[in-house]
Amino acid sequence: MITKTIPYTDFNGKNRIEDFNFHLNKAELLELDAKYEGGWSAHLRRIVNTNANAEIYSTMKDFILRSFGIKSEDGRRFMKGEEIRRSFEESPAFEILLMELALGPDAGKASADFINGVVPKDMSQGNAPAAIPAAT
Repeated sequence: MITKTIPYTDFNGKNRIEDFNFHLNKAELLELDAKYEGGWSAHLRRIVNTNANAEIYSTMKDFILRSFGIKSEDGRRFMKGEEIRRSFEESPAFEILLMELALGPDAGKASADFINGVVPKDMSQGNAPAAIPAAT
């Protein structure tokens, strides 16, 4: 799990700084891998190598929303669902994070760090599609 602290201005003009949590479990990673021909890592490699900005944007948006959730107070659950995702997607914080990871000046490194933080630690050491590969 990774926690991102995101400063943003809400729709009332109030400046806020808020923590947001992101995590994918192993079953969710398998589902994500099955979504793409050749797997998620191959998809990432292809879109990075071809500078397919629209696909990079779409892939990062999907990844962010799939991984967003709320950790229970007792730490036993990481709650997700359509309403939880939608509440984040409709916030200015989502837009800021998406722009940073998909189109920002250091998007490659920022995205790789984010993805590696989201996946379970035992899978981020080369046992799963856990990082955006460098362009070749």
